[in-house]
Amino acid sequence: MLLVPAERGLLPDEVSGSSLARRFPGCALVAVEETGHGCTALSADGTRLRGRWTERPAWASFAVAASAAYAWAGSGPVPLRPGVRARLTVRAGDHPEAGLVEFIVG
Repeated sequence: MLLVPAERGLLPDEVSGSSLARRFPGCALVAVEETGHGCTALSADGTRLRGRWTERPAWASFAVAASAAYAWAGSGPVPLRPGVRARLTVRAGDHPEAGLVEFIVG
């Protein structure tokens, strides 16, 4: 997984499956940071997931959202086709407060 912080200036729509495959062979996911510590994640097959925190604890970051996207996309419970939505509860380490992140395929 490649994480691209907002300060790198890359916009989520500038990342494509073909550029990912050429520039980073073997990379399963590129995640670009968005406002509110969310992300747009693009898999090597071109599937695009937009993730945003709907309940964001202090520990939540775009990297955690990207990790959750990677885990959800790889779990296979739902075919990843445009318009599919999912909300995941995310916990981190010893932190008592959970976060809620929403993903939209498209």
